[in-house]
Amino acid sequence: MVPKPSVPVPGLSFQNPDGVCGALGAGGVALTAEEKVLLDSSLVWLVEADRQLVGEAAPAQLSVRCCGETDGRFVVCLPGVGTDRSSATYAKLWAPLTQAGFSVLALDMPGYGRAPGKPLPSRTGYDGALLLGVLKAFGAAEVFVVADGGG
Repeated sequence: MVPKPSVPVPGLSFQNPDGVCGALGAGGVALTAEEKVLLDSSLVWLVEADRQLVGEAAPAQLSVRCCGETDGRFVVCLPGVGTDRSSATYAKLWAPLTQAGFSVLALDMPGYGRAPGKPLPSRTGYDGALLLGVLKAFGAAEVFVVADGGG
């Protein structure tokens, strides 16, 4: 079963308005049949942060796509900045990562990819606090990060 946020985190609220939500697509990334099945079985969460986590930037929203089945072993995929970048940037990695025993959390930070609103102010630490809150909510015990140099 795909992990769900189960640990309450002050300042964060999780909504899964569409349930299993493959409808967001892969952002133009060409996927194999196996990758499409994984994408279609992933869960997408809209996360809202209040002032406890992101100060004056509140409320901030991000999108979190989760796939795989583990007991706390996660790979977090963080795409770079820009309107053409999204959590689907790393979709080709999800199948090998889940087959290796990891769950994948693919994030669109506020104002990027499929996350609504404005980006968080730079160099404030709000993005880090938001990421740590999401990891705590999912009960992440072991975390590896995949990111590019653009954000």
